[in-house]
Amino acid sequence: MGLVRPSTFGNPLLKDYVLDSTYDEVFTEDGLVRPHYAEVLETFMNLPPEEIGIYGKKIAATTPDDVDAAAKKYFPASHAAIIAVGEGKVVREALAPFGIQIQPAP
Repeated sequence: MGLVRPSTFGNPLLKDYVLDSTYDEVFTEDGLVRPHYAEVLETFMNLPPEEIGIYGKKIAATTPDDVDAAAKKYFPASHAAIIAVGEGKVVREALAPFGIQIQPAP
């Protein structure tokens, strides 16, 4: 596992958080929260313990319909861009079943 640095975080929920040689997306090497994760971490830290304990159960109870609804809400097809590279005729034929409007690059 290599060099293991114990957590330098004062919050008791993070006291056993170990930063070793792996890349940490949330924290810098100095133990500082990366700015784009500050709100996420603050939300997590303010969750009641019982909410953290049931998180896995909520995920396990997620249905395909739940996933479909979330996908439609957060990733609407109208905002998608598909880039297809290849021979024009082949690309048009491959995408035809999806009804995708094709705009060839200049």
